[in-house]
Amino acid sequence: MKKILICILALLLIFALLGCEKSTVLKADNWDITIVDAVGNVGEYSSIAVDSNNKAHIAYFENLGNEAIGEESLPYGNLKYATNVGGDWETTILDTYSGMTPRITVDKDNYIHIVSSKLGASNPENLTDLRYTTNNSGEWVTESIKAQVVKGSDASIVVDSKLNVHICAYNNEGAGTTTEGALGGLRYITNTMGEWTWVDVDTSPSAGNDGDIAIDRSDFVHISYLDKNKGLKYATNVNGTWELKVIDSTSHVGWNTSIAIDSNNDVHISYSDPANYLDPPGNGYLKYATNISGAWRAEMVDKNGVGFFTGLDVDSNDKVHIAYYAYKEGEFTGRLMYATGSFGNWDIETVDDKEFVGIFCAIDIDNKNNPHISHYDYIEQGLRVAKLGDLD
Repeated sequence: MKKILICILALLLIFALLGCEKSTVLKADNWDITIVDAVGNVGEYSSIAVDSNNKAHIAYFENLGNEAIGEESLPYGNLKYATNVGGDWETTILDTYSGMTPRITVDKDNYIHIVSSKLGASNPENLTDLRYTTNNSGEWVTESIKAQVVKGSDASIVVDSKLNVHICAYNNEGAGTTTEGALGGLRYITNTMGEWTWVDVDTSPSAGNDGDIAIDRSDFVHISYLDKNKGLKYATNVNGTWELKVIDSTSHVGWNTSIAIDSNNDVHISYSDPANYLDPPGNGYLKYATNISGAWRAEMVDKNGVGFFTGLDVDSNDKVHIAYYAYKEGEFTGRLMYATGSFGNWDIETVDDKEFVGIFCAIDIDNKNNPHISHYDYIEQGLRVAKLGDLD
């Protein structure tokens, strides 16, 4: 998330608290592409999770415009949620003045868990408070995690086999008017002790952005994240204490990380060198790293103006699936791409080549090994989902 902000000025109608839209299904070769939500400017920072019944759940941002916070201008809006559990896609607003860089996960009982960041100039002290939203009580409940103390952005969330929540985030504790702590670093938050506790895993001010979190079969935690000075980093508590490692120190790399653990507890990470978003400009590469051989190895998957946003998941056969956004000035105007395979052996295809689609893409694999990809249409300002069926 872990995502690079694209601030788009727009005036929007605030959609009803619960809305039901008739979705539009398009066809791109063997991919079904559905327009899930097109009311206002919706779909930024999307995150998708598929439950045990192969129904999809998406958390995303409704952008209502920009507002001044001090000397800066930041987007504000709402946390939205979409699901096709009932057949047609239904959308709802879960939290107002919130929803920046939301991430979603589904637990083993098919309850939903979302982490996002609070926004809004009306109360600067609550700016970037980490917000946790869940329906595990039977109704939707949202809370700030230790309001005004545990602040963060680029957060990610996972739930273990005991239904404990684990969150990683870039530490924004210095934001707003709070004097608690310093800005920067990777923070880990959990409720495994019955209440929210946290630890600063990596205190480097240049570390912690674009993080993603995963749980292995033994409920140990694995986190991928960016260190702007060192590259792609990885943190785990698999040996009982937190250990940090630089996986790829190549210049520019480590942005937009996504992590998954396979059936052998091996780690898989997609990440990028996102070209013209950087100063000086990067190269536009999609990269992949894994420790499946026993040692960490990294490679370039695609280098054709790609990798601005990435999402990765592993299926039941331990095959890797990566969704990513490609844009190359002068050649093509943005497209959603998909790579599948393993280290050194990738099949790559275009999923959706409509202009400027694929931004903020995220992927999850269902129990039939079918990929579901949520993504944003920059031109139409809407949320789209692509699904590829029957891969078994």
